[in-house]
Order: sequence, then C-alpha cells, then structure tokens
Amino acid sequence: MIRSWDHKLTRALFGRAATQDWLGWVGLIGAVPLIWIAAIAAVGIALVTPEAQWTLGVGLAIGWLGNWLLGKWFVRKRPYQTYKYQALIKTRWLGTSFPSDHAMMAAVFGGTIAQAGGVAIAIGAVIALWIAFGRVLVGVHYLSDITMGLSVGLLGVLAAMQLPFLG
Repeated sequence: MIRSWDHKLTRALFGRAATQDWLGWVGLIGAVPLIWIAAIAAVGIALVTPEAQWTLGVGLAIGWLGNWLLGKWFVRKRPYQTYKYQALIKTRWLGTSFPSDHAMMAAVFGGTIAQAGGVAIAIGAVIALWIAFGRVLVGVHYLSDITMGLSVGLLGVLAAMQLPFLG
C-alpha cells in the first residue's frame, strides 16, 4: 500500500511539473543548479567556521556510506524507467533510484549552511527540501528516495555534530 501511494504521488507530481511550466522550472532549478549553489555556500561557510567544516566533511562521509549501503540492499529503477516517460533532465549518468544521493547531499549542505545561525537555518532547510523535491518534479526519483536520502544526510549531520570536533 505504501509503495502504491509512493508511486502515485510521485507520478502525479511529475505529471504536474511536466505540464505546468512554472512547476517544471521550480523542479529544474532545484534538481540541477541549486545543488551546486548549496555546495558553494556550504564550503564558504566551512571555510570560516571550523565546526561547519567538520560537519560538512564528516556529514558527507557518513551520508555517502549510508546511501551506498542502502543502495546495495535496495536496488530500484528510477520512475522514468519504470513508467517509460521522458525525465525533464538528462539521465545518462544516473544509476539506481534509492536512496537519493542528491537529497543526502542537500541535507548535509543545508545542515552546514544552517550552522551559520539565524536566518541561515531556514535558508538551509528550504534549499535542502527544494533540491530534494526538485528531483521528484523532474521525474528521476520517488518520494521515498528523497525521504531516505534526506534522512541519511540529516543523520550524517547530527552524527558529525555529536562526534568530538578535532579542529
């Protein structure tokens, strides 16, 4: 039942983005260039805040390990492959769908940005969610892929913040 809802909601979101220009652009911006902007912002914050540097490095290491392990246990085709439609972005370099590496990185970048405090906390959260949902809107991930990717990334950030800082 959960799988059915996951697939139905994912296809509905993609269908709207594919037919409504404004939503398609929201997805395209989130799915492609925003991850680079978030990475640059996170590195910039990490350059001036040693704790953020630790969070970024350790968070990404834990996130990549977690996603790699989950990806080995749960192999799943991407929505555009399963339902035979054209994704809104190029797909030649994409591997399996679960969990989303982009969503994991978005959570780590967002968590690193949030370490600047103040309004950066909200900015980091919005960026992470926009990147993750952008991947669904362009048709390359299911909602469960981005949920798990965000969760793994957030766990990586929280673990990094709990580990002793060695700076």
